[in-house]
Amino acid sequence: MTETGELPEPSQTAGAPARAIERGAPLATMDALREDVHTLGDLVGQVVREQAGDRIFGLGSALEEEISGGGLEQLRAMYAGWRFFATAMDNAQRSLGIADMPTVRRYASLVPAGNAHFELLRAEYARSVRTVLQITQQQALLERSSVLARSIRLRNPYVDALHVAQIALLRRYRTPGDASRPEDSAMLLDAIHHSINGIAAGLQETG
Repeated sequence: MTETGELPEPSQTAGAPARAIERGAPLATMDALREDVHTLGDLVGQVVREQAGDRIFGLGSALEEEISGGGLEQLRAMYAGWRFFATAMDNAQRSLGIADMPTVRRYASLVPAGNAHFELLRAEYARSVRTVLQITQQQALLERSSVLARSIRLRNPYVDALHVAQIALLRRYRTPGDASRPEDSAMLLDAIHHSINGIAAGLQETG
């Protein structure tokens, strides 16, 4: 641990998700989180990327503006007749289907002002779900992809356990006294790196 209480940079074997975050979510909220904690911000960013998604953040606002301007029927026609747009909407459905707001809230609690950042993400998530369902004319996400929806439901409890473990490890690592000895610090850091890879594997995401 550094003098400021930050985590050192992950090793090459554990760093793929973190490097993906450095390529990064274009979110002002994530910039604020990184000002609070460097690599912990990366880990929160990893979860936001997987759970709320830089691939979908802002999507709801953009679609809502278009729909409010009377463009819903055109968007539906694009979804029905333009493969590129249909693929984009279906990929957004997948990201939204994987998203888990309670998990995002838990990670946000690790940093100062995390709840305010979380509320922004939750509001955008809700807009994205609502507008995507309007365009695809479904009652629920992945309604027409039952196998994928079932796969996500089945794997989420196992990934949730990894998230809980990672949050507990991060809290221990940052608690004065819990990682005061170099060997304890190294063991905790190694466990954190493994949890990063485990979550990425569980979500079938490598960055």
